Amino acid sequence: MPSNQASQQRHPNGKRQPARTVQRATTAMADGASKVQDTVRGMADQASEYWSQGQDQMREVVRDREGAAVLMALAAGLGVGLVIGAALGRSHRQQLSWRDRMTAEGFGRRLMERIESLVPDALSEHFSK
Repeated sequence: MPSNQASQQRHPNGKRQPARTVQRATTAMADGASKVQDTVRGMADQASEYWSQGQDQMREVVRDREGAAVLMALAAGLGVGLVIGAALGRSHRQQLSWRDRMTAEGFGRRLMERIESLVPDALSEHFSK
């Protein structure tokens, strides 16, 4: 009797299952996990390929027009800055309270974090040199 109990395991619904069934289920779960890993690897490879294609396309667009590209980026930044400044601007007659200042600083901090996350690392490394 003890040898029979060793070859069976208890199922969550209370019934006993042979060890082979449990082993098959474990093998099926491992196969499913390896399929998921393969899918994730494939997606990572595809994303890397898209990134490389995007870099090549951007280099092709900017080639022989580096100055114009920098000026366009500066103009876009200036435009965005003016829009944000106008949206946040208030009358100079009204004195800002500490709560208004904290709100504006928090908004500016969150905005800068979002902008920094949008700038690709390669671009930021290029311009930091």
